Amino acid sequence: MNIFVNGSSGKMGSILCNIIDAHEGFDLVRDIESISISQAVIDFSHPSSTIEILELCKSHKTPIIIGTTGFTSDEKELIKDASSIIPIIFASNMSMGIKTLKENIVLFLKDIKETMKCNIHETHHKEKIDQPSGTALELENIIKTNDVNDLISSISIKSTRKDNIFGHHRIHFYNEVSSLYFIHEALSRKIFAIGALECSRLITSLDPKLYKFDEVIN
Repeated sequence: MNIFVNGSSGKMGSILCNIIDAHEGFDLVRDIESISISQAVIDFSHPSSTIEILELCKSHKTPIIIGTTGFTSDEKELIKDASSIIPIIFASNMSMGIKTLKENIVLFLKDIKETMKCNIHETHHKEKIDQPSGTALELENIIKTNDVNDLISSISIKSTRKDNIFGHHRIHFYNEVSSLYFIHEALSRKIFAIGALECSRLITSLDPKLYKFDEVIN
């Protein structure tokens, strides 16, 4: 399977390229002009670069997995429009651990019987563009969507930026009588690269549409 990595010189891109080079089932396409022979493009770059590569993917009908974050509303609309032509997996976090975290939060929300507050605290490296993280915003939306009994009285998000933190998300539900935490910590960027590579294997059988990581992996 031929894979082109957009943003291959970046930290995420270089890790992904190393994994592809070591994997017998994948070949790394290094020439941007060879996207036409690629089965998928994986993008960990910058929003402006993503939009440029998106045009090439549309021209060659090449599926794309987008792990880049920090898009404007207009850029997100361009991605959505492109998904009518090619399958696109658009995810702020491609970790299986985060997927499991979300699933367990949904189960928790179905079971609670008392009003609680929620605080989402996300910590990432200082170079991360978006703040709060896309994952934190997804978690907020999941909580709001699945709070069917309207028992979460408030949700706050706190963002922290530190060196050498690849992704730490702590979701705290609490009231005057109890306190409960859901926590996920990425110990290496490799976890996101592995998730993206698994998406590249699955995306070739998908119809043109905008997909979330969770629904494709499921």
